[in-house]
Amino acid sequence: MTEQLTPQPFSGNNGIYQNDWTLADARQILWDLHREFPFADWEEEAAMKGPVRKSRSLAVQIAAMLSQFAPGCIPRDANRMGFVYNANCQRSGKSLLAKLAVIPVYGLLKTQSWNTKDEELRKVLDSEVLAASSYVLFDNVRGFVSSPTLEGFMTGATWAGRILGRSQMFEASNDVTVFFTGNELILSSDLCHRCLFCELFVPEADVQERRPPDLVLDEHWLKDKPHRREILSALWTIVRHWSAAGNPTASHYGLKPRAGFEAWGEAIGGMVYFAGFGDCLEMPELVSGGDSEWEGVKALVVKLRSIVVENNRHEQAFTFQEIVDLCASEGILEWKMVGKEEEDEDGWHFNLNSSGKTSFGRFLSKWAPGKGQFRNYNLADGHKVTFRSTGEHRQKRFILALAD
Repeated sequence: MTEQLTPQPFSGNNGIYQNDWTLADARQILWDLHREFPFADWEEEAAMKGPVRKSRSLAVQIAAMLSQFAPGCIPRDANRMGFVYNANCQRSGKSLLAKLAVIPVYGLLKTQSWNTKDEELRKVLDSEVLAASSYVLFDNVRGFVSSPTLEGFMTGATWAGRILGRSQMFEASNDVTVFFTGNELILSSDLCHRCLFCELFVPEADVQERRPPDLVLDEHWLKDKPHRREILSALWTIVRHWSAAGNPTASHYGLKPRAGFEAWGEAIGGMVYFAGFGDCLEMPELVSGGDSEWEGVKALVVKLRSIVVENNRHEQAFTFQEIVDLCASEGILEWKMVGKEEEDEDGWHFNLNSSGKTSFGRFLSKWAPGKGQFRNYNLADGHKVTFRSTGEHRQKRFILALAD
C-alpha cells in the first residue's frame, strides 16, 4: 500500500477514539447499528458467534463509511467508487444510510439536486472540487441516470472547470466520492461500473405499517457527540487492526476490484472483508433498478439465442422492428421503449416514435456494433454468443451467432 495518512481523531465527550476495542467489538457495534435496515440481500449465517445475518448491501454500507472516515488509507490520485442507495419505495432508510456514512465524520450532511442538464451538473461538480469537498450526495434521484460528465468526473484524479461567475478556469485535485439515493433508480452501464449498490427492499405495501425500529436513528442522534464517538471508534478499530495486520488487500482474499478503481478497491475492499462484513466489491443481481441497461441487454441476448437454437441455426439476422417487438412483448428494456402498440396488415407491432427510434437504434448499435466488429457475451448458463450488426438504415440487421 502506498502513502497512508492516519485519520485525525474526533474529539467527542471524554476525549478521542477508543483504542482498546477488539475487531469483534467494532463489528458488533456496526452490525447493531444497521440490523433493522431492510437490506434486500440479508442472508442467515450458521455461525454461533458474531452476527447471525450478513448482507452484501451492508458490506457496501461499511465501505461507504470507511471511505469517508479513512481517505488517507486510499492511495493519492486513486479513482474513488461511488455509492448508490436504491430502494423499491419511499421510507426505506436509504437517505439515513447515507447520513450514517457522512455525518459521524463531518458532523453534517449537505445534499444536491440531480440535474440532467450537463451545464448545470458541471457547475455543481466544479463547486464541490473548489470547496475541496470529500463527497457530493444527489438525494432522491428519479428515473434513468446517465451522464458522460459525471462518468469523467469519477475517473479523473484532477478536475478542470470554471470558477462560477468568472471566465477564469481552474485545475484541482478531485477527491470527491459521489453518492446517490433514489427509488427504482436505473443507472447507465458506464455509471454502474463506477458505483457500488446498497439495495433496500420494503415488503409492506403501506410503508406506514412497518414496525417501528427499536433504535430510532435520525440526524439529531447521529450528531450527538457520544454516538459519533462510538461510531468513529468502531471505524477506527477496523483501520487500526487492519493496519496492524499488514494492510491486507482485496486481492489477498481473492476479491476482484473494479477495473479503473483497483487501488481504491484493494484498500477499501480489503478493509471491509478483513472486518468480517464480506465482499463489498461483488457484482450483485439487483432487485430494484440498478444496471437495467446491462441486465436488459443480457435478457435480450438470452432471448435471441433461444430463438436461434429453436430454429436449429448457428446464427440468425433480426430486423430492427423484430427486436423492438420482442422487447415489447417480453418486457425487456421497457424504459427504452417510447411509442405505442399498433396493428397493420402484418399484425401487431410496437411502433417507436421518431426520437425513440433514433435513441433505441443508437443503443442497439452500442451493444451490437457494425463495420466488422462484434461483442462477446458470456451468459450465466455457460453459453457464449456474439452480437453484431450489418447494413444501414432499413437494410440494417442485427446478427446473433452461437460461439459455444
